[in-house]
Amino acid sequence: MLDGPDPRPNEHIPIPDEHYAAMGKVADAWADLEFEIDQLIWEFLQTDQALGACVTAQMISVHPRMNALMPLAKLWEVSTAHLDDFGRFYGKIGPLADRRNRLIHDKRFIDRDTKQVVRFEVSAKSKLKFEPIPETIPSLEGFAREVVGMQLEFLKIKQRVLSELSASQDKPRAPRPSITRAKD
Repeated sequence: MLDGPDPRPNEHIPIPDEHYAAMGKVADAWADLEFEIDQLIWEFLQTDQALGACVTAQMISVHPRMNALMPLAKLWEVSTAHLDDFGRFYGKIGPLADRRNRLIHDKRFIDRDTKQVVRFEVSAKSKLKFEPIPETIPSLEGFAREVVGMQLEFLKIKQRVLSELSASQDKPRAPRPSITRAKD
């Protein structure tokens, strides 16, 4: 909320730094979550982290990361229970990714009447949304905490999967699909 006299109609009203700090908490929490997913992808690929990062850095959101992670887990013959855990996790994180994108990428301004920060949402997934939405620091911080909770949930799944793989290192695994080039 702004204190002081009302600005003139054409005067720019800056967003308070505290609001930007709360947005930064959202971005940071999300980066931590995606990094955990990246690390498990690198583990499944059995590659050096820097080499794996050349691939995962091209994945723009959590969607392609999870779309890569789940078949990798299946190729490693991770138990059905853990594959189901990944599926449930993805079912929860997918909608959060859409919210995160709106929170990070939408335009903000100060509503002249209420003197509150609003996020101007512009989206068109089967229906146009073109409207200001009030946004508070507590709502941003709450979302960041929700993302941290999802990260902790992912870490638990990740630990169970890695423990399973470690305990079954000698397990015979089916050959992985491959293409070979015909020789002359």
